[in-house]
Amino acid sequence: MSGLYSDHLIYGGNILNVYLGLLLSAILNHGSAPDAMLYSAMVPIPKNYKKNLTDSDNYLAVGLGNIIGKLLDIIILQKYHDILGSCELQFGFKEDSSTTSCTYMVKETVQYYLSNGNKQVYG
Repeated sequence: MSGLYSDHLIYGGNILNVYLGLLLSAILNHGSAPDAMLYSAMVPIPKNYKKNLTDSDNYLAVGLGNIIGKLLDIIILQKYHDILGSCELQFGFKEDSSTTSCTYMVKETVQYYLSNGNKQVYG
C-alpha cells in the first residue's frame, strides 16, 4: 500500500490537484502506470460470521488498491462510459440493479415454463 488515503486527496489542496492531473493525464496519454499503482493487498472477509471461520469456503477475497489507482479507474469509467458500459444482463455491482433482480428473473422464467406445461426447464 502507498500510505495514501482519501483524506489526502480531499484536503491536499489545489497544488495536489494540479500534480495529480498531470500524473493521470500522462498515464492516460502514454498507456502506462507506475508499478506501485498496480499493487493491491488481498484481504479475506468472512461471508458469514455464524459459520465456521476456519473454513476457507466461507471467505471472499477483497483487493485493497492504491487510492490514486482508484481515482484513475473512476476517471476512465467516466470518460469511456459508452465503450465500457456493462451488458444489460449484468445485475450485480451496477447502479439501480442488484442480484435480487436477477434471482427474480430466473424464478419468473422457470415458473413461466413450468406453468406452460414444459417439465424440462434445463437442457
